Amino acid sequence: MSNTPNPYFLNPFAIDSNDVAVIPSTGASTGAMSYQQGFTINYEQDLETVSTALPIPRNQFNQLMLDITAALQQLQNYGYPNWVAPATGSPLVGGPVSYPLNAVVLYSDGNIYQSQIASNTSVPGADANWVVISLTGKTISSQVLAVSAVSVSTSGTDITSIVLPVGVWNVSGNIYFASSAASAGYSAWINTTSVTAPDNSLIANIIPFATPPNASFLTSAGLVVPTQQITVTSGTQNVYLTGMKASSASTTGCGLITAIKN
Repeated sequence: MSNTPNPYFLNPFAIDSNDVAVIPSTGASTGAMSYQQGFTINYEQDLETVSTALPIPRNQFNQLMLDITAALQQLQNYGYPNWVAPATGSPLVGGPVSYPLNAVVLYSDGNIYQSQIASNTSVPGADANWVVISLTGKTISSQVLAVSAVSVSTSGTDITSIVLPVGVWNVSGNIYFASSAASAGYSAWINTTSVTAPDNSLIANIIPFATPPNASFLTSAGLVVPTQQITVTSGTQNVYLTGMKASSASTTGCGLITAIKN
């Protein structure tokens, strides 16, 4: 006997057949087949002499092979099982009653999630009970290259922004101001709210900006914005790179914001 080399289920067994029938999840130790009991003793009995004997049901056997090979094809394609809603009802219908700690699943949003708790019944992405482990190291960035592109105000102006999906991200930024008059004072920051400044420790300043906080800076008109770690637990999150000037003198700027997924 020889095996098929590098077998791949191009078509799960009986995928186009109408000759299938649902197999119950639970069942008695005697009688009709179920996933819990499999083929019971009744299927071994003599059909001609034993009244309780049962023939192998072709449609349910087709269903059994379809369920197995479809699940294997999914793993061949993606490497992770699909998330299935927790089982409900009596008899139970659906996936597991709950997922254990460190279980890994593929969700319909295309992300791979890992369970952070035991007995996890949450929907991936809905809360902190699941974390995204796919796309680690993925980089998202946005840049404005022309230094004259954005007019910077004294109340703060968003230079550029990015949209982050679910995950934990390290976000950094750089801003360059067209004016080299450092004495005027410039400031830059990253925040999840447009224009709004975060805590002082997360703001980069060019001295002598009013009450300069603990900050880092490059040149008289260029700023490296302190890196922030931003966690997105569901949906998406806008993140803004903002610049601000201290004087009323006309100033323009450009910048780059970059996020790297943990």
